[in-house]
Amino acid sequence: MPNAAVTLIYDGDCGFCGRCLSWGQRNLTAFPRAIPSSSAEAKAQGLTQQQLEESIWIVGAGEPLGAARAAAFILKMQPNVLWRIAGLLMSIWPISYVAKKVYFWVAKNRGRF
Repeated sequence: MPNAAVTLIYDGDCGFCGRCLSWGQRNLTAFPRAIPSSSAEAKAQGLTQQQLEESIWIVGAGEPLGAARAAAFILKMQPNVLWRIAGLLMSIWPISYVAKKVYFWVAKNRGRF
């Protein structure tokens, strides 16, 4: 069930991003509401255009969380303990450092997937 206060901003023009969003909505019980980064609502969140283009974002849960931090937040929302543990691990250094690097590598190469 989505948390109404939390919103995921994603690249609505990216096929890979759309497939990842669909997977998350199908497989994760507690998935946030999602809006494309090109929407007026996304642009009103106080993020720069560059920020909107470079990664996913979670807004409505305190400070905006981008990239791997956003993905970890979504996993920590899950009722399934294994997903929550994965999200917690992604939030702890040095795993958080590796998760960030992997996120941006995938983002840079997403056209190949």
